[in-house]
Amino acid sequence: GMEFTAAGGLMQSELLLVNREPAALAKYLPKLERCASFIESRRDPKNNLFLAGPAGNLLAPSFAGCKTPDGTYGKAYLAGLSVTYIAFLDRLIELEKLAGHADQTQLWSGRRASAREGLALIATDEGYFVKSIDPDGTKHGVFGAAKYGYFEASPNHDAICFRVVDDAQSQRIYQKLASIPGLRRYDL
Repeated sequence: GMEFTAAGGLMQSELLLVNREPAALAKYLPKLERCASFIESRRDPKNNLFLAGPAGNLLAPSFAGCKTPDGTYGKAYLAGLSVTYIAFLDRLIELEKLAGHADQTQLWSGRRASAREGLALIATDEGYFVKSIDPDGTKHGVFGAAKYGYFEASPNHDAICFRVVDDAQSQRIYQKLASIPGLRRYDL
C-alpha cells in the first residue's frame, strides 16, 4: 500500500489546505506525518528512490515488484511512488507552514529535495519516467525496448499535473505522450 498511502496523504492534505480548519489540521497533521514517515521507511539512501513490493502501486494495484530467481517477488523502485510522494510532500510542507511548525517544514523540505534527486534515475533519456527499476538496474517501461517496452502513463501524467517536474521536463513528457499512437484516443 505504498503509493496509495502517498495518494491518500496528498488528497487529505489538499482538503486541509482548501478548508484551513484549525481543528481538522490539528487532528490530521500528525497522521499525515506518520504516512510520510511510513513512506520514508522505504527510501534507499544510496539513490533516494523508494522500494515497493507486490501491490505497492496506486492503480489496481497491479505492481508485482521484482521477480526473484526462486519465482517469488521482492521490492523494486516504483516511479509512481516517488512522483506521488513528492506531490504529497509539497502539500504537507504547506500544512506545516500553516501550523507554524518550522522544524517540520525544514525536515520535510529536506526529504522532498532528496526525493527529487532520485527522479533522474527513473527518467529515460527522453525525459519521461519508467514504471519501475529492479534492484539489478533492469528498467520496466522504456517505450519500444525489446523487453518491458511499454509506456507507463500514470507517473508521467501525474508528474505533469502535480508539477513534480519543471516546465521543460513536462513538455518532454507530454511530447512523448502525444507521440504514441492510440494513447490519446479521444484528442484529450
